[in-house]
Amino acid sequence: MIKHFTATAVVHDPHGRVLLLLHKAFGRWMCPGGHMEPNEPPNEAVLREVLEETGLRVRFLSNGERYEMQEPRLAVLPTPFCVVQYQVAPKHTHVDFVYRCIALEEDALCLNTEESHDLAWFEPQEIATWGPERIFLNVQRLIQLSAERFYSEQN
Repeated sequence: MIKHFTATAVVHDPHGRVLLLLHKAFGRWMCPGGHMEPNEPPNEAVLREVLEETGLRVRFLSNGERYEMQEPRLAVLPTPFCVVQYQVAPKHTHVDFVYRCIALEEDALCLNTEESHDLAWFEPQEIATWGPERIFLNVQRLIQLSAERFYSEQN
């Protein structure tokens, strides 16, 4: 069994829209993300992947209380929104660290044409109406959960 570790970002703009890529290999809209490099922690991998695929710098949205450690040799990494494992092919799984992020500059989009056909902001309510021919249902569900959290934090 092959197991790869990946990192994905549900990227929101300040208005709650979500950034998606039209992935060349899958022909569906997906969140930015990808494989971790050797010895790369997931929080660094997701920031790198978002920058490479979209040209955007992002910051993590809070997923709860942050803990500080008094030991100088220890660091508390940003907590993922969730960690999911899914089968991408027979005997091949991905363990995906999913983070919620907010774009620091929403106008700086730059499509990486190696992996994607298009890059665009969408309202979560629009994404919720799409069928499986446009978006994987697990991606759609993660966006819905992230959007619910985003809007609840704004109130």
